[in-house]
Formats: sequence, C-alpha cells, structure tokens
Amino acid sequence: MKEPNKTGLTTAITAVILSLLCILLVVILPGFYLFLAQNLLHFAGVESVAIKMTFGSAILGLVESFVIGYIIGYLFSYINIKISKK
Repeated sequence: MKEPNKTGLTTAITAVILSLLCILLVVILPGFYLFLAQNLLHFAGVESVAIKMTFGSAILGLVESFVIGYIIGYLFSYINIKISKK
C-alpha cells in the first residue's frame, strides 16, 4: 500500500463491481432486493423509500461508487503510509 493512487483505483473498481452486482439484483429480483434491504436497514417501510431504477440512475450510482471508492482507498493508503513512518 505504498501507492495511494493504485489503492484508490483498486478500491474504486471493486466498488463498481459490487454496485453492478447490486444493480443486477434489483433488475432481476426486485422483491428479493427489497427483502434484503429491509433486513439490512432494520425497518419495515422499505417499499415507501424504494425508487424506480432507470438507466441514468444506475450509471450515476456507478460513477458515485467509483468516486467514493477511490477517495476511501486513496485516504486509507495515504493514512497508512503516514502512520507507518512514525
């Protein structure tokens, strides 16, 4: 983890892959997705906050996943380098 950029890109790509799997789950098995979301988020009214996914919202979600994943990976590596030097 001596290169924050590589760690950031690796984390970003991983986040996009996981997001693609989530998108597929929503498209193929929407009822199962709502069941999982309800259990994960610990509330019963998940249907009321569920949105209709469009192609545009899926692409936006992938972009957001990439950016957030990159930032997390970069910061993780950068902080790890700084802590390791002490």
